[in-house]
Amino acid sequence: YDTSYEGAHSVQIRFTGIPGLFSFNQFAPLLHRPGLAKALLENQAIAPSPPSLGNPPTAELTVSNAPKGGRRVAKVIAYSSRELSSIRIYVDGRLIQDNPVRGRRAELSTDIADPSGGRWVSALAVDSQGIASLPSVVRLPGTVRPQGTAHIVAIGVDKYLDPKIEPLQSAKVDANNFVNAMAATEKRAFEAVRSVKLLDVDVTPQSVLSAVRDAVRDTGPNDTLVFFFAGHGVDGEKLGQPAAGLVLTTHQTQISDLSGTAVQWSALSKEISGSKGTVVVFLDACQSGIAGREAFTTNDAIVSALFTKSGAPIVVFAGSKGRQPSQETDNGSGGRFTNAVVAAISSERSRHDLDRSGLMDLHEIYSAVKARVAAETKGEQTPWLARNGLIGEMSLF
Repeated sequence: YDTSYEGAHSVQIRFTGIPGLFSFNQFAPLLHRPGLAKALLENQAIAPSPPSLGNPPTAELTVSNAPKGGRRVAKVIAYSSRELSSIRIYVDGRLIQDNPVRGRRAELSTDIADPSGGRWVSALAVDSQGIASLPSVVRLPGTVRPQGTAHIVAIGVDKYLDPKIEPLQSAKVDANNFVNAMAATEKRAFEAVRSVKLLDVDVTPQSVLSAVRDAVRDTGPNDTLVFFFAGHGVDGEKLGQPAAGLVLTTHQTQISDLSGTAVQWSALSKEISGSKGTVVVFLDACQSGIAGREAFTTNDAIVSALFTKSGAPIVVFAGSKGRQPSQETDNGSGGRFTNAVVAAISSERSRHDLDRSGLMDLHEIYSAVKARVAAETKGEQTPWLARNGLIGEMSLF
């Protein structure tokens, strides 16, 4: 197969005797062939199909309910139709152990630092062909303990010097509302929340990259880096400026000089990739008014470029799919996507904390945001979620 990130995660396979659904992405080591679609369209010769996949591995995880001496015991039993190569342990989506194993059946008992109640532990079994099991996940019981620092960089741009770029109404409102909502997670999900907010004239390529660079420097392994952007995204190649690549517009952006006046996504991705902690990105990239919509890039393209560049564990919430516009409210009270995010992590938090853990988990936030935006826009805008290097369920905020 050859497809986008979303395509690889949308097509699913069921195997006889194994509960759950497997996405195409899990079989990328064997099945993903970049350039396959182009080759088919050009009637090029196609290499033979791979041998039968066989059943993927399975993993079953248990974790001790109560910690002892600040540690918990995790036990995993794994099976595979082929030789197993490793059992991996994740906490809140991040890899903490990669344990080599052998044979078609393996048992692992290991201790992990107690991350506190409300957090998630996941296990994967990986076979000799690089095919992974579905994650086996456990939410830890017990009292939630705030952990680490959230370092937030929030960008909102409504006004542009270039008359070819149509102004927005809600980008600054979105950035302000997001920062305020995240501040409320201090002493709840995080020990501390540190925010840098750049709006309109303060948004320059230099100021954005500098703010991200500083946040990355200060983000430790137990911290979270959060990047929020509300504004326009543009594809330089579609405007005859391939060297610019994908860019995020700033107040001073000139359509005739994207490389010099916009934030190049390649440069931003390079900075983000240095994060030692988990990275969470919120993209509310509007699509309107730059000499025809064809000049705009899509959230899909931005995410793909970010995953290619970034080696950090990262999750991305995007305001819309593909060419869908990311809509603003009629009264300028915020974009529909950001309003839904803000509500999910603040004013409507208790309603969407379905497991009553006290923390907002990845899919609790996504489900709440997706349902609200789809309802308000009558299905014209669908937020989506992508992640790289993060496995299983995870608590975010």
